[in-house]
Amino acid sequence: MRAKAVGPVGELSLRVIASEADREPGQDVSPGWLTSLMEAAAGLTASARAQRTGPAHGPSARARGPVATAAVPRLDLLRPVQAGDVVCAYTRIRKTGSTAITVSVEVYALRRYLQDRVRVAAADYIEVALDEAGLPRAFPAAA
Repeated sequence: MRAKAVGPVGELSLRVIASEADREPGQDVSPGWLTSLMEAAAGLTASARAQRTGPAHGPSARARGPVATAAVPRLDLLRPVQAGDVVCAYTRIRKTGSTAITVSVEVYALRRYLQDRVRVAAADYIEVALDEAGLPRAFPAAA
């Protein structure tokens, strides 16, 4: 008996079409292009979490500031991405600390013409919230 197919976990954070310009000459889409997309998806999720209004800040105050990738403890490039694929990055927060969170990213490709969804990559990104001086700051409490 075949195992049941498992789909994406988390929220859809980014969706783009891989183009011919994203390919390496004579090859599939560059792994660098794919990992850049994954880092952007992790950063969007972490940034949204870092900007939340928390009870400690009052009802209208926001903890503002950028986030930065501190580490990538896991990066799995599972299958190549092809030009024309619709590339979908799904994210979820796996772990929350005082100044850093771990964001898991799963990437699926919707293959051109085939309508198949293929898991092509997965990674964990540790994102740190920064203050105006570029130093680590606390993430607001979860809502």
